[in-house]
Amino acid sequence: MGRDRGHALRSVPDAEGLISEILAVTGLAGLAWLWVDSLRAREGAVDAARRACASDGVQLLDDTVMLASLHVARDGSGPLVLHRVYHFEFSDTGNNRLAGAVTLAGARVDMLYLEPHHTIDVAPRIEDRWPAAPKWPGPGYGNIDRGSGG
Repeated sequence: MGRDRGHALRSVPDAEGLISEILAVTGLAGLAWLWVDSLRAREGAVDAARRACASDGVQLLDDTVMLASLHVARDGSGPLVLHRVYHFEFSDTGNNRLAGAVTLAGARVDMLYLEPHHTIDVAPRIEDRWPAAPKWPGPGYGNIDRGSGG
């Protein structure tokens, strides 16, 4: 009878093993969430960099961003969110590489930086938008001869 009771005790899973399995599965689920969330954040950073480069008339190089920093911080006075900083490169001439950065707070773009660069003026000049004012004809136009006295 002692033998049966000992066998029954051995078949009950120990609590430590069960807790470690639950922790392992929870950890793997957390890593999977972080991976999927990071893919979404990266796509948002690429989109923000692409739009910033297009609005400045420069070219986003390699069409990609690189994760430079990842940490947890408060979003203003709100909840804890993941803050990510992505670096990217762009060119204003096609022959150089300049640095840029996108900072995300959760899924929101918090800051965007482009290194100082030459911009192409795509807006029309004032002279091109409005017709030129009439030129003053010159010194002899409309002069009254005041010397004749008569």
